Amino acid sequence: MEAIKCPNCGSEKCKELTKEQWQCLACDNIFLIYDSSKEFRQTDEHISEVHEDLKNQIKELAQKSGNTELEQKYENAFHLIEIGKYVEAEETFNVLCKEFSMYYKSWYGKILIHTRNLQRTEEEVIQSREFFTFLKYMRACKDYPEEIEKKLNAYLQRVIQGNKAMVQQRYEIIKKEHEEQEKLKADRTQRLKQELGENQEKQKALEEVLKEQVGKADAEKRKAGLIINLIAWATLIFLEWKVVKIIFISWIGKSIDAVNAPLPSAGAAGAGNSFGNAALNFVAIPVKFIIGVVVAVAIFTILIHISDLIKKGKTKQIEGKLITEKGNLESVVLAGKQKMEALTSLENENDGKEDIIRNLDQKLRGFDKITKELFGGE
Repeated sequence: MEAIKCPNCGSEKCKELTKEQWQCLACDNIFLIYDSSKEFRQTDEHISEVHEDLKNQIKELAQKSGNTELEQKYENAFHLIEIGKYVEAEETFNVLCKEFSMYYKSWYGKILIHTRNLQRTEEEVIQSREFFTFLKYMRACKDYPEEIEKKLNAYLQRVIQGNKAMVQQRYEIIKKEHEEQEKLKADRTQRLKQELGENQEKQKALEEVLKEQVGKADAEKRKAGLIINLIAWATLIFLEWKVVKIIFISWIGKSIDAVNAPLPSAGAAGAGNSFGNAALNFVAIPVKFIIGVVVAVAIFTILIHISDLIKKGKTKQIEGKLITEKGNLESVVLAGKQKMEALTSLENENDGKEDIIRNLDQKLRGFDKITKELFGGE
């Protein structure tokens, strides 16, 4: 049998891996030697199996050899994570994830960078899509060790439980505060409604009072000066009647005297004087009548003016009362409007805690969902 030589370095120090695969002990090259006595099956399935076997052999050799270049790269990258140089470590693992996407250490390194070496505990860590993407790819690797899975599960449980406890505590505090505020709001609303009802009743009563006062004011305005007016008219009529009566009777008497008086003659001086006096008295009577009428009208005018003054004074007094009543009514109406606005504002008041409670409740449900997806169970 001919000696097997490595096609890469020509060394005869070769080790049989399978009937068709050999490994050079000098340069670690793996090559194929086909048995001529057997028919070689050149099918796609056979080629795929051979490639898969080669890939597995390479991984086994890389894992067993602590001094290989690949393992050295991983050790250097993990060391960067340990000393906190996450930017440099991320650059290295980005390359490793592209070249060795089926090696769990590539994605484990990305997880350590994202969680800052499993030290981050804020909820953003487990809410990140990147984290679950890295975890998914790492779990898809065949060489994914169980101890890493346990370590990550412990970390995830710690992060989830810690954040859930904080959210639960905040949820209970805010919910309690919201319930207390809603109770106070309900009490204030009930009180405002009661005050508003009382205010409306008071407003209605004041409107009735004002309406009654207006009616009384109109009646008092009509009555004001009525007596003086009656006295004035009565005085005018009385004076006119007296003037007419006295002057008319006197005028008739003087007229008779004037008629009966003897006509003056050339020799009778006394008779002439009597006739002249009678005629003069007869002429003076209309003048006295006119003077009497003027005096009566003057007295009547003065009395009417006094009546107007009394009416104006009474009107001013009544208007003052009405203004006071209207002011009271306006104050009550304004207070009612203010209470209505306060009630509307209170009913529309929103302290924002309902939205916070809703968001916190969604977070708690999110934690339960994440726990179910990661660890299973109901």
